[in-house]
Amino acid sequence: MSIHAAKRSDLVCINQVITEAVMAWPMPERLKRLSVPVLCYDCEDFNHYQFILYKDQGATVGIGAWNAQATVVTARGDGQQLMAQILSEAMAMGADGLQIKAERPAITFFEHCGLQALSAGSPKDYPYQFWYQRN
Repeated sequence: MSIHAAKRSDLVCINQVITEAVMAWPMPERLKRLSVPVLCYDCEDFNHYQFILYKDQGATVGIGAWNAQATVVTARGDGQQLMAQILSEAMAMGADGLQIKAERPAITFFEHCGLQALSAGSPKDYPYQFWYQRN
């Protein structure tokens, strides 16, 4: 198992993880297919987000992405092993905390990891957000 910063050349691997995750969601196939392009990243996203790849035996099996410029102040959350490693790596890369934008099917995962749920400030805000604050 390894975790490292992603490069633009990792975009295909990043989007493959997203595609596999979306295709496993409990919803109609057509909706999944329509969702994938909206949720995948492009090269422009590397100008706004930092990415981490989680690899197991050489295969990318997880990703983390965050906007290092966005700030949110709230209480700290604790995570499980994978989440803790991703958060630790992000902190080592200089982040003070991480805001996570989750899809509805992933809410229980982030709650189980102990991350703090954030309330949407307006109807235009992303509805499922979580926060991790550095110690």
